[in-house]
Amino acid sequence: MDKTSILLLINSLLLAIISILFLVIGYFLKDLHKDFKTLIERVNTLYTDLYSHIHLFDAMSQNVQQKLMEVEKKVAELAHKVLQNNNNNKAQ
Repeated sequence: MDKTSILLLINSLLLAIISILFLVIGYFLKDLHKDFKTLIERVNTLYTDLYSHIHLFDAMSQNVQQKLMEVEKKVAELAHKVLQNNNNNKAQ
């Protein structure tokens, strides 16, 4: 065999090895793409859940604040009535 034939043979072998490597890499990238797609869907689901929980928490804390203000107002009214009753009892 002359040098040209040897170089062509080596070149063909290297090209075959590169082709096999591309097939193997393509197979793993396909799996990676599928896993990445699944991960993106999961992140989107978690983000949607987080967004709804944040809004639910805001609504609940506003409701609690409103109830606390109502209770504070009722306590103030009761304290005022108690003070009035005490003053009326002292005056008698």
